Order: sequence, then C-alpha cells, then structure tokens
Amino acid sequence: MIQRLHFEFRQECGEHWGIHMIDLQVTGFFGLLLLILDIYAIIKTVQSSAGTLGKVLWVVLILLLPVLGFILWLLLGPKR
Repeated sequence: MIQRLHFEFRQECGEHWGIHMIDLQVTGFFGLLLLILDIYAIIKTVQSSAGTLGKVLWVVLILLLPVLGFILWLLLGPKR
C-alpha cells in the first residue's frame, strides 16, 4: 500500500510539473554485482597513471551515477 501511495504521489507531482520521472532501482543480485563492479572501477582508477583531477572526476562520476558511470569508465576511463 505504501508503494502504491508513493507511486501515485510521484505520478501526480510529475504530471503537475510536466516532468516524467524514471525510477530505476538496482537491488538484489544485480545491486551486489554493480557494487562489486563499481568498487573495481574505483580501485583501478586510483591505481592508474592518470592525473589527480582525472582520478577524482572519474571516482565522483562512478559514485554519483553507478550504472552509467561504470559503463563510461569501461569505455572511456583512464588506461593503465
């Protein structure tokens, strides 16, 4: 019941402001897998030969946007 009320409230707020919200929650096995991959990416970033600013920006990106941050790190992140 609480989830239904939460959904209805978010739907009404989104419609009122003209905003369509996407609620993406990663839980269970996939949440644990994502946590492990993000920790791996952060460790590899800190160990890389990139500059301090680059390392900080990558770590912040991975922490703020875990799924997208990891994908971007995988494709564009600092190489050894």
